[in-house]
Amino acid sequence: MDPRPRTILVADDEADLRRLVVRRLQRAGYEVVEAADGEAAWALARERHPDVAVLDVRMPQLDGYSLTRRIRADDATRDMGVILLTASAQEHEEQTGRDAGADRYMHKPFVPAELLTAIDELCAARDGIGG
Repeated sequence: MDPRPRTILVADDEADLRRLVVRRLQRAGYEVVEAADGEAAWALARERHPDVAVLDVRMPQLDGYSLTRRIRADDATRDMGVILLTASAQEHEEQTGRDAGADRYMHKPFVPAELLTAIDELCAARDGIGG
């Protein structure tokens, strides 16, 4: 197992929600990088190569679907776990997220423990592919 802390990218334009997620992940032992918009998140993904990205679907500059497609299309980031978060109740949006390449899709408000479990599972899956 890799001894370094796993790095998680949290991208959401809602500052309060982003802070809540960041604090929870840090308490769980993760290193966290954060962004308030999709372009900043893309720059961090390319620079830091996080293990998992937790992305809001609706962000300025670049939405979560487009960012997920970029992550999957790039050799340097394609193996990153991706969890999309949305406040929308539209059923077709979950399929859009999966079609973009998201591993998980969670609705806001979400249970923080469930998000943490999903991140843990994606990190464990990365270990299985040589993470």
